[in-house]
Amino acid sequence: GGTWTSLNANLGDKPKFIALANHPTNTAMQRIIAIGDNNVIKKSVDEATWTTITAPATVTFKSIYYSKNTDTLIATATGFDAANKVFLSGDAGTTWNNITGNMINIKMENAIRYEGTDTVFLATELGVYMARLNPAGGLMGAGWERFGTSMPNVRTSDMEISYTTKQMFVSTFGRGVWMIPLTANVLPVNDLYFSYKATATKNVSDLIWNNPGEIPLQKTELQKSTDGSRFTTVETYTDNRRNSMTAYTVTVKEPKEYYRLKYTKTTGATVYSQIIILRNDGSKTMLTVYPNPTSGIVNIQNETLIKTVSITTVAGHIVAYSRPMSNFYSFDMSLLPPAVYFIRVENKDGIINTEKVIRK
Repeated sequence: GGTWTSLNANLGDKPKFIALANHPTNTAMQRIIAIGDNNVIKKSVDEATWTTITAPATVTFKSIYYSKNTDTLIATATGFDAANKVFLSGDAGTTWNNITGNMINIKMENAIRYEGTDTVFLATELGVYMARLNPAGGLMGAGWERFGTSMPNVRTSDMEISYTTKQMFVSTFGRGVWMIPLTANVLPVNDLYFSYKATATKNVSDLIWNNPGEIPLQKTELQKSTDGSRFTTVETYTDNRRNSMTAYTVTVKEPKEYYRLKYTKTTGATVYSQIIILRNDGSKTMLTVYPNPTSGIVNIQNETLIKTVSITTVAGHIVAYSRPMSNFYSFDMSLLPPAVYFIRVENKDGIINTEKVIRK
């Protein structure tokens, strides 16, 4: 065998946690993060120089996941503090964002991210939980939810993902090792791209979409609406164009035209893309609301920072209000009875946009 090299960095006699990640620029190096028995957290980007990371006040970290090729850290906390269980850092530990959200008050073991997606998993004393990260550093939609079925409610001590076979393996206390496939049936569809590009001709725009191929599609339908609620299919693709289109040219004749993609997977399940709204002057509205209609989560995305969001009935009664202070916000429409609602978004500059959403 080779020779062992000591990397001790004043972590005490019995360091209790260590994790590795690829170095973002030097493939010959590993980035290291460790927690000592004195609860000191240290990281190294070159396997030699160590710097200290400070956890949020009153919080003791049990584990830290170091995302591959990024500075994202996901940490789990010890104990039964209901408000402080899971934390996210986008700058390698300089600042932390509490993403405990709706997580129930049970013991956390560790966390892992499905690299290349916004999906995060938690190993807990009652199995595995899953959530999606939004671009602002919080949680999308309803937050944490139990992942998969059939596994008993036992302590899950560790998780590993095979990117070759697209499977997750977990070890449990007393119930052995379990596996679950990470297919499009159980993971959110977040790799489907649908966008817009203006052309030199007024009122003429190009729609662009792309599926990297990891989500098997049976067909793709381009759909259009003039009111944002009643969509009709314009084109159906079962050939290569179901996965990608570099330019589908449309001439906008109405004051507003709404476009979306309806994807049908090989399993028969369907999912919709975000909605692109084109105006008669050839520009794109700053506000995107999707999916619409919906019986569950509605996502609200804006090109500039969202200051306030209010959801009102047709009669003008406010049924929900929030101050996201980010470019993204999600709301669970299942909390409201089926009806037509209006989403009013005010951005940081005081500009107001309103879109209609159907709670089906």
